[in-house]
Amino acid sequence: MTTTLKLTLHKRGGGYETRRFPNASTLRFEDASEMARGVFRLSAESSSLAFRYRDNEGDIITVNTSEELHEAFEIVSRSGAPSLKADLIVIDA
Repeated sequence: MTTTLKLTLHKRGGGYETRRFPNASTLRFEDASEMARGVFRLSAESSSLAFRYRDNEGDIITVNTSEELHEAFEIVSRSGAPSLKADLIVIDA
């Protein structure tokens, strides 16, 4: 099963930063979000987060619950991909 999560944060001034989270397939969405906040240095008070990935049918899927994150890992794993690649979406409060 695919267990690595690769999150990419697209920065407002341009550019991006990508981080790997190994053994992430069993994490709750809330835990994965907190890990992302830490490595990307995002404030917990000012925004909420979501992840977006491309599924096996080519659709862009937004994830913001544990159930959706686990489903994303299952879909990517069935496709044979080595990791779940997703964009980190910062939703300003």
